[in-house]
Amino acid sequence: MLTKVVLGIAAVGNFTAWNGVLLAASRSLVALARARLIDERFERLSRRGTPLFALQFITLVTLFGLPLGRGFILPAVNLSSACFAAVYLIVCLAAYRLRKRQGRSTGVAVLGMVLSSVMLAIALLQPALVSSGFAAEWIVLLLWTAVGCIFWWAGTARRNSMDEDERSYRLRGMCGGDGRVEKQAGRKHALSR
Repeated sequence: MLTKVVLGIAAVGNFTAWNGVLLAASRSLVALARARLIDERFERLSRRGTPLFALQFITLVTLFGLPLGRGFILPAVNLSSACFAAVYLIVCLAAYRLRKRQGRSTGVAVLGMVLSSVMLAIALLQPALVSSGFAAEWIVLLLWTAVGCIFWWAGTARRNSMDEDERSYRLRGMCGGDGRVEKQAGRKHALSR
């Protein structure tokens, strides 16, 4: 009986983690679309502020990956750990630059950079230590990097159609999913469509 309770609690824990990753991934797609780094359909929000297209896309990709089994899921999970560490490293680098520019203490940002660098190294090297040859995670990382480069190259014209002030304004959430820009402190931004 106790075993079933523990397994039930573990399953609920997994659902909360999956929900958090789903939320983070959909909002990341919204931010990328607002910055015009990916297709604008990803920035559309429902009446209640839910990024429906982004959630549908993530669900479709997830459903495609499920039949591939453990051989696909395990490298994807391992690689996601490396990606979270890399994102945290980038955030800490940005915090370091901002705090240094403002003349504030940078100790916590430096500590975060060091720890996230260690986590990133472990996440990237661990698969090679347990497998013989070229780790599947590295193959997935190379493929994912190639897909990212293709998206970056394909979106050059869209990305260049917006200046940095407008991009910064849109990324701070001043733009609704339908392309309308709301007033902030009496300031209007005209979006080029």
